[in-house]
Amino acid sequence: MLKHLSRLVALVLCAVAWGQETPRYFEVLIPEGSSTGFSIDAKSPHQTRYYSSTAGLERVVGQSLGGIPPEQLEGARVAVRASLRAQAAPGSFWLDRGFDGVRFRGAGLDRSRLRAPPGTDQTVLVDRHQGAVLLEAVTVHAGPRQAVFFGLEHKGDPILDRFELLMRDAKVVADPPTDGNPHSTVWGLFAYQADVTLERVELDLLFSAEHASYWHGFAKYGLRWKNVKARAGAEVCKVRSSPSETDWVAGATIELRGCRIEDWFHPERSWRGGAGLVVQGSGCAVLVERCVFLGNAGNRSRCIMVDDSGGDFFGYPSGAVGVGAANGPVVVRDSGLFGGPALDSGLAILARVGNFAGSSRPCAPRVRFSRCALIGAGVQLQLGDVPAGKTRVVGCNTEAILELVKGLGYPYEPEGVIALRDRLAKISEGLVR
Repeated sequence: MLKHLSRLVALVLCAVAWGQETPRYFEVLIPEGSSTGFSIDAKSPHQTRYYSSTAGLERVVGQSLGGIPPEQLEGARVAVRASLRAQAAPGSFWLDRGFDGVRFRGAGLDRSRLRAPPGTDQTVLVDRHQGAVLLEAVTVHAGPRQAVFFGLEHKGDPILDRFELLMRDAKVVADPPTDGNPHSTVWGLFAYQADVTLERVELDLLFSAEHASYWHGFAKYGLRWKNVKARAGAEVCKVRSSPSETDWVAGATIELRGCRIEDWFHPERSWRGGAGLVVQGSGCAVLVERCVFLGNAGNRSRCIMVDDSGGDFFGYPSGAVGVGAANGPVVVRDSGLFGGPALDSGLAILARVGNFAGSSRPCAPRVRFSRCALIGAGVQLQLGDVPAGKTRVVGCNTEAILELVKGLGYPYEPEGVIALRDRLAKISEGLVR
């Protein structure tokens, strides 16, 4: 029992850190109060402009030369280059000076705020480059489309394995709408072909039309959330790496540790469905550890949803398009998933691993739920499209676990079920299939 208690107490405690070398950042201080958002290596005339390097500047020069006659091109290039360099914010070209990236550091949450200027869709706009961008001790208010758009779509371009978004002790907010619309932004965080680490971050995207975060492909290691608290108009954390939009990266993983995900799917302001964590044809291993998902009634019970994206995926582990498992192994452990009640005579989904209808491919090579609280009236685990013998539900909803979640103030009854061919089995009975 003590073994279980020590593991489950981490539902509300910090997760272990990922070890890595300390990078060298160029520092940009964000003052107290409201400041204008910025762009890096991207054409955005209304924002403060930074260039990670001479190469980043030249990319934006190229974006600015469309439609110029060939005989005038070189002269125009010189003029545009000089103009953009003159307009560059202090501290541009940090990669040329040997830094690994740039850190934008505020005075603290809600003390330093970044806002999108009029005429700009995003508050922070960053194009692909070989470096990291860290947002720290700052609140980012979402623009009409995104708070942060990190890495524009460049299908087929070289993957830059040090392209990384980091946020630490930060907040992303969708303000309540004031113009009569039901939402004030579409997404919170949105990225292409970038690695992402969020640590002690709050994503308050209740007034989003879609997802608090939407990730398309990675650069090297994948997605890391540690101690993130999040809510959204539709889905909270969504990963979809379509071969038509992204390129394959072997070995990337999706890992959430010590997070609290709640209050998703608000049809009154969103045009999408909703869930806590959604992984569609990622080609990545998925780990959820020491997390809490607080669902609600009916379809709002959906804490974790993993599918094959209808066959649109890089197969695990080879990266072959549409061949192999649509995702890597899915492991959920030492976590609490709470939902329900179901709103009709059927069963609401608490978590699902399975393909879209009509597919016989593996959704994942193996699935394991262990030492979890899986609670709700009329809710079920729906686990399918996994090779025989590779599905495990073990050590869940034990007496010790239920006593712990009760003491922490979470729901502890009734427990969910697994639909078998001949009956509904309590999750506490376990499953090996």
